[in-house]
Amino acid sequence: MSFPKIFCAIDTDQMDHAKDLVQTIAQTGIGIKLGLEFFNYFGAQGVEDVMSVAPDTPLFLDLKFHDIPNTVAGAVKAVSHRLKPAYLNVHAAGGLEMMKQAKEACYEGSRLLAVTVLTSLDDKALS
Repeated sequence: MSFPKIFCAIDTDQMDHAKDLVQTIAQTGIGIKLGLEFFNYFGAQGVEDVMSVAPDTPLFLDLKFHDIPNTVAGAVKAVSHRLKPAYLNVHAAGGLEMMKQAKEACYEGSRLLAVTVLTSLDDKALS
């Protein structure tokens, strides 16, 4: 399966605005990225609701799961099997075992990514 190389972040806590953006963006062939803020406001049902306006548009769930391996595996399984995103991510700082268990739990049609460095970190924080 081929996914777009560009995903547009929908970072809002307004459902109607998110639906309008998704409907507009879907016409361009660009994917939709929903992150932690959106997910915490609306949950999995909110993701389903917003994606219902463009059901064939690929979804990237940017949740950066990071916890003990078993907990992350459970979270990845729950969200990926329900929402079937094109991409889902974990934070690599959780370690190799966490990433392995997340991969094993991930819906087979989803691609699991590992975030290594957050863009908000500056040189001082990285050192």
